[in-house]
Amino acid sequence: LIAVWLLWVFLFPASLSVLTNGRSFSVTYMICSVIASRIWFSAFVLIHSQLMEERIEDDDYERIMDIQKAIINFSTIASYVMVIFYSLPEDFAILINISTSSTLLGSVIYTFWCILYDRGPYQVVDEIGQLKLYVRG
Repeated sequence: LIAVWLLWVFLFPASLSVLTNGRSFSVTYMICSVIASRIWFSAFVLIHSQLMEERIEDDDYERIMDIQKAIINFSTIASYVMVIFYSLPEDFAILINISTSSTLLGSVIYTFWCILYDRGPYQVVDEIGQLKLYVRG
């Protein structure tokens, strides 16, 4: 959960630079911000992969991974379509703000999921499905 928020925190300065400075934003500042945010993106991907392997049954794992790949492919196609519509250099700020906003939305959705549904890696359920022991890891 921390990695996904740090991803957004490190990506936000690039968007803020574009919003405050308009067309004269610092490319170096933006590149450094994106590179720093990629570290947290990689950390989140590793954590997510580990949790998927630990918490999902083998029978369901491939089906869920296929759904995840389909969502990733849809997101890739959507980004290509956005680049077609916003292909002028003046429109680059729009793409940066869309990217930062979608990262924020993903962080908020993941946080709500963790709050509402995540029970942690350590739980014991009895035969009728009642949670008997719950230790947050």
